[in-house]
Amino acid sequence: KIYDKLEKISVTSTLRSYRHADAVVLVIDATSLECGFIEKQDLILASNVLRDGKALIIAFNKYDQTPYKKNSQPKFLKYNFKRSLSQHKDIPFLFISALNNDNIDQMMDIIILTYNKHKLKISTSKLNIWLQRINQTDTMLSGAVHFKLRYITQIGETPPTFLVFISKRKEMRLDQERFIINHFKQYFNLQDIIVKLVFKDQTSYKKNV
Repeated sequence: KIYDKLEKISVTSTLRSYRHADAVVLVIDATSLECGFIEKQDLILASNVLRDGKALIIAFNKYDQTPYKKNSQPKFLKYNFKRSLSQHKDIPFLFISALNNDNIDQMMDIIILTYNKHKLKISTSKLNIWLQRINQTDTMLSGAVHFKLRYITQIGETPPTFLVFISKRKEMRLDQERFIINHFKQYFNLQDIIVKLVFKDQTSYKKNV
C-alpha cells in the first residue's frame, strides 16, 4: 500500500525498471496473508509484469512468522491467483525467509528454469507434430469447430511467440482459442510462463508461400 509521496515515487521507479529485466521476482510479505487474500496492488503489479511478457516468480517472504510451511502452497493462494490472473494461473511461487536464508537456493533454481523457458526455441517439426495431434482431439473434431489448424512456426522468444495459420479464422471462438493455448502449454510443459499464439487466416500463409 502506498502511504506517502516517497513510496509512490519508489513504486513508479519499480514499474520503470522491471521492463528492462529478463525475469521478475515479486516479493510479498507473507505475514500480510492472514486475511486469506493477496493485496490488490501486488496483483496489479503481477498482472503488469505478465502483460509485458516477463518471466514472473512470486516469493512470499517471512514465512517463518506465519503458520504456513515453506514447502506448502495454501489452497487460498492458488484460488486467488486463478481468480485474479486467470490466464496465467500456474505462476511459480514459494515461501522464503531472507533472514534465515530458507528456500533462497530453490528460488534461484526456479528463476533460472522459468527464464530458460522464456528463451525456449521449439523446432518447426516438433510444433507441427503437436498441431497434428491437437487436430485429432475430440474437441477439434467436434461439430462445434468450424476451422482447422494448418501450420505453426515460432516467430519470437521472451516470451515464446508462435504464428499459427488456420482455416476460417473468423469462425474461432474465444473458448476454442483458450483450449488451443492451454493444450499447447500443457504439451510443451509451459504452464507457468507467458506463451503467445498469434492466429492468422490460412490465406496469409498461401500468399507468403
